Order: sequence, then C-alpha cells, then structure tokens
Amino acid sequence: MNELNCLAPVDLERYCLGQMSEPELGKTEEHLLWCQECITNAEARDRFLGTMRTAVRRLQSHAKPQSNDRSRVSKGPNGRG
Repeated sequence: MNELNCLAPVDLERYCLGQMSEPELGKTEEHLLWCQECITNAEARDRFLGTMRTAVRRLQSHAKPQSNDRSRVSKGPNGRG
C-alpha cells in the first residue's frame, strides 16, 4: 500500500493473479472491503487478465502443430551427419 493507503498497481495485479502470501492477502482483502477506488481497479485488472487468458487459449487452439522431423537438418544437404 502507498502513502495514501491505496494498493499499488503491482499489488492489485498480484492479488488478481493469486500471488500474495497469506499476510499480504489478509491486508489486501481488508482494504478492499472499504476502498471503492481499489475495488474498481482490481475489477478492471481481473477483467483484463480474463480477456488475456481467453485470447491465449484461442491462439493455442488455432496453432498448427510443429513437426518433430528434424532428420534433414541433422544430416545436412548431402544426407550425411
């Protein structure tokens, strides 16, 4: 939390990603009980992260599988290693 007792952007992001320790989590959730500005910022970050997760899943589902055949690369142009 900064000098105004609001959560820093990095702390809000860590909260939304579930990357806080138990003591940090307790203080953050207590702050979010009464600070409307931080609640709004946390909700916006949560929506953004959800959108990014959805985009990654879509990209992964449309990606072409990579070929594991590297025999030509390892043997060289004349067929020898």
